Amino acid sequence: MDRGDNFLIKELKKGNKDAFEFVFKQYYSSLCLYAAKYLSGDSEAEDIVSGFFLNFYNKRHILQIHTSLRAYLYQSIRNLCLNHLRDFKKQTTLINQEDRAHLHAFEYNETVYETLIGKEVEQKITEALEQLPEQCRIIFEMSRFKGMKYKEIAEALDLSVNTIETQMSRALKKLREDLKEYLHLVVGFL
Repeated sequence: MDRGDNFLIKELKKGNKDAFEFVFKQYYSSLCLYAAKYLSGDSEAEDIVSGFFLNFYNKRHILQIHTSLRAYLYQSIRNLCLNHLRDFKKQTTLINQEDRAHLHAFEYNETVYETLIGKEVEQKITEALEQLPEQCRIIFEMSRFKGMKYKEIAEALDLSVNTIETQMSRALKKLREDLKEYLHLVVGFL
């Protein structure tokens, strides 16, 4: 350590504001540039360096510098940047774990909700189908559950295609009425 550094450190320990101001003006900009190489932005670098100088000033009376002042400053900034990055990584990992936990809970609740709604809708559809007249219900089930065309249903039941269309129209109208509060959920079914 050279004499200039020794003198500055002694003056800093005494609380000489001019010595602190000299060190600040001499190194602040270059330390910010140095910190920016480690961090994602200039404002983060400035925050780290400003925080360092505030701490440096507050603890000036207990300074233990065994290298050059310049080496001490740069090493301190490097360590602060690495600590900041480590803390940021821990925080990000913790946030990601919390996000995953919330997402899992949300997905579970949504699945339970969908299952309950699905069962309720299925039960309402079954009840509504049971309320249909027998021929109307059979025609509807052949069309919707078995995927048969009107012509195929007409041939299977020995009825006219026009009768099948009329019965399907009645079935759909009745089901829409009975399931109106669930219509947004069963629209593809009807």
